[in-house]
Amino acid sequence: MALRIDQAVDALRRSQREPDCHQLSGRRRQPMLGPDATYVQAKIDELNAAMAAQAAAHGADYVDLRSSSVGHDACALPGSRWVEGLVPLSDAFPMHPNALSMQNAAKVIAAQLAGGGAAAG
Repeated sequence: MALRIDQAVDALRRSQREPDCHQLSGRRRQPMLGPDATYVQAKIDELNAAMAAQAAAHGADYVDLRSSSVGHDACALPGSRWVEGLVPLSDAFPMHPNALSMQNAAKVIAAQLAGGGAAAG
């Protein structure tokens, strides 16, 4: 897994056209109900750790979206959830971020680019 992320970060860096362009990779929390939840979350955490390590190894900024998403998982009420459940209540795919999650990601990324750290949504 690290090799593929490594190659992706390098390819992004080679493709930059603007010298001040920032490379960002994100970390998010996507819970799942049922007996597989622990396994699935462990794999998401493993992927997040690999992205963070590769971002650091290649001088890319890493954005932690998980911290700001606590309480907005698939079990939250509509309007507060940022990840859809197995039966989505928005236009997002099952177990994927919805528009509210993307709005939060934009805020957190903008805050990090401005040097203000992560902003809770």
